[in-house]
Formats: sequence, C-alpha cells, structure tokens
Amino acid sequence: MGSNLARSLAQAPPTTNVVVTWQSASWDREFDVFKATFSKSLDGHAPNEGVLRTLEELKTMSHDATVPMTLKKYLPMLLR
Repeated sequence: MGSNLARSLAQAPPTTNVVVTWQSASWDREFDVFKATFSKSLDGHAPNEGVLRTLEELKTMSHDATVPMTLKKYLPMLLR
C-alpha cells in the first residue's frame, strides 16, 4: 500500500466512499506512510456529507477475515 495509492484514494470523487482496512498480525507491513499520505491528501478533497473516508486496522490474525469483518462493519453504513 504505497503513497500513490493513498493519494488517489483520498482524492476520490466527493461522492465516492473510501474504506481501507488491513490487518498486520499475519502480514506485517508498515502503514504509517500510507496513513500520513492519505490524511494529508484529504486537505482540499473533502467528501460530501455522509460519504466515508476511513482507515482502520482490524484486530484479526487472519488476512482472509478482513473482508467479512469490513463488510459487517461498513456495509450497513454504505447502504443507508
């Protein structure tokens, strides 16, 4: 997850929800640069009211568990 991807996601159209989740227990990666770039890139690119722009590290030991965990938490918000 590089800084170019973080910048692109943060600058998505204001009507586009962006939810980025990850786990680091079984796949140890550094996300500090990604998170910092994402946050900085939000300046001047705020989403419309009610549109999500979120980053979250999930507490799981399984990479495969991230999709169902993400959908369980965020899909209800996206379907409002």
